[in-house]
Amino acid sequence: MNFSIQKLLLLPLVLSGGVCAHQLYGSVEIGVKSDSQEKDLLLRHLGFINYQNSNTKTDAVFDYIIQQPHLSDSSISQLYVEQTLNNNNHITFGRFNRFDNLGYYTLDGLQYQHKLNTSSDSDWQKNISNISINSYAGKPVRTDDIHMLSGDYIVGLNTQVRWLLPTHNSHQSNTSLYEPKLTSLANDISATVGYQALKIAQASQRLNLSLSAKSDEGFLATDIFGQSRQEFNLSSSLATLDNSWDKSEFEDLTLDARFYLNKTNNNHQQFLQIRHHYYNPELSRPTFKQRFYSTYAIGKIALTELAYHDQLSRNTRYRIATRLSNKQRGGKGYGLQGQLTHLLNNNWQLESSIDYLSLENIKLSSMYADISLSPDAYSQLSIQAALQFEDKPLYGKNKMFGLQSSYRYMFNANLFLSFSLELLNNTNKPDDHLGRLYLVYYFDKEQN
Repeated sequence: MNFSIQKLLLLPLVLSGGVCAHQLYGSVEIGVKSDSQEKDLLLRHLGFINYQNSNTKTDAVFDYIIQQPHLSDSSISQLYVEQTLNNNNHITFGRFNRFDNLGYYTLDGLQYQHKLNTSSDSDWQKNISNISINSYAGKPVRTDDIHMLSGDYIVGLNTQVRWLLPTHNSHQSNTSLYEPKLTSLANDISATVGYQALKIAQASQRLNLSLSAKSDEGFLATDIFGQSRQEFNLSSSLATLDNSWDKSEFEDLTLDARFYLNKTNNNHQQFLQIRHHYYNPELSRPTFKQRFYSTYAIGKIALTELAYHDQLSRNTRYRIATRLSNKQRGGKGYGLQGQLTHLLNNNWQLESSIDYLSLENIKLSSMYADISLSPDAYSQLSIQAALQFEDKPLYGKNKMFGLQSSYRYMFNANLFLSFSLELLNNTNKPDDHLGRLYLVYYFDKEQN
């Protein structure tokens, strides 16, 4: 998508001054980025603008990045219009983000969503709360390090059905400290079936399936776990080779089962988790925390994990896990993990974890700690530190120490200063660093 840099810089002013909008809000960022994987210091300008009109039920988004000294790396991340035709029909066209079994990507194209009317006198149909159809077509594009998928075309169709189950418990759930919004108290069964035809390196087809079931009364082994809450999530993709279903294979498979052990535990934090994940990690740059996960690697991974979640007190949670791992590059092995999260006064949070992995010829041991705090009403600070010992045939023994800090200061309700620095030191590999300094301005303008 070609664009003029001068016009791009003027567009926020045009939208805010020349359009009689119901609501216009967004942000503008200016800053610098220093990356050990880049030769030059980068000057970056990022903008996000969202226009909403409640009368016409129109939603438009413009999201862009301008980068110096390499203007060729500048991009429009999103530029789309979403129009609600009626309560059951929505159409989106332009460049927008999507997330499905392929991952997180940007699509230049069109998306149409339709929700069917489920009103019926039948007892079982009364429990069907949602039947939706989502179709889309376009060209997947690579806009930055996060949006990795790029190809010639993609066409897809998804159908989702959600069926409500009887709800007997009326209590509310507290937010989990270990995983925010870990538990949804919905009691339902939902299923999604999707088809995709795409061409990235070569033409292929995919069948995507996901199934979710949640109930306060349980589904399986109630004689062991009692009639306590259970949650099951299953997703998988079957893809063709050489665009022929005679040659097809499973590209990914995820099964997550959670058995809650205490029915009277109103926050639903004590549970046993069984998880199996077969997938191929993206080749994009991992986050600081991902670098110290023993499960992060290039190539397909089959990971089976048994974990126990519980809390020592209202503000302290822990997680203990054991796993079996089978990596395409690294062989079979096992691992252990322990994690502790504690919430202090004034919403300060401490998190620490240890991780160990043993494969056929690879040994990894990691220790990680994170503290998040608000020194005052105007600032937020986060510090992460990690230490990893690894022994791999490729480069022998290596000790990696990492430190990341981020700071955010609020000058007023609209203006913020954001700073982050990530440092990695290795004894037997090249060091790495990533630094960012941004000034961020948020705006919100309403018009009748």
